[in-house]
Amino acid sequence: MSLPSTRRSVLLTFATATSISLSGCLSGDLTSNVEEILNEDEDRQLLFIVLNNNTTDEQQIDVRVEKDGEPVVEASYELPPAGTSRADVAGTTPASQYMIEPNWSDEPAAYGIRVRYPESDSWVEKTVAEGDHEHVGAWVTLWPTPEVGIIGYPESETEVAEGDRAERRVTVPEVEDWIESFLEDQGEREYHVESG
Repeated sequence: MSLPSTRRSVLLTFATATSISLSGCLSGDLTSNVEEILNEDEDRQLLFIVLNNNTTDEQQIDVRVEKDGEPVVEASYELPPAGTSRADVAGTTPASQYMIEPNWSDEPAAYGIRVRYPESDSWVEKTVAEGDHEHVGAWVTLWPTPEVGIIGYPESETEVAEGDRAERRVTVPEVEDWIESFLEDQGEREYHVESG
């Protein structure tokens, strides 16, 4: 028997065991209530995904994004090394960065992001539920092993927690302006090499 490996499976296992041991004592289906709560808790609006090559070599990265379990991005991208001149590629953003056009949806959902180098058998996986706000962005950094960071953005400054007020947080409207500007400045850069 394998042990549950995610927060969702642990909670579902607990809910199922609890509902079985308390059957007849509770009205309703506890398992479906926990599933509903978990789905609401994990839904976030994925605003962007930026690929960033921090290595001194050209890198190819496989990217898979799922929305509520359905694939919305399955592609490979090839990025030039850090330090590549902007004159060598289209657009004016750093040559070693690429934003995947965020055309999957404006609605919050349970997104999963998986990345790997083509020669690797294992994926690096993150979910948007790791973001501390309803609106998140994903920053994929290419090192010897790829890393995925999930960054949460508040709707407004009033949504920022008291302890975080000393450190200015970028808000969703500011991020949306940045995305539009980044995509415009990225120009006709085409780092997409194949679809999965």
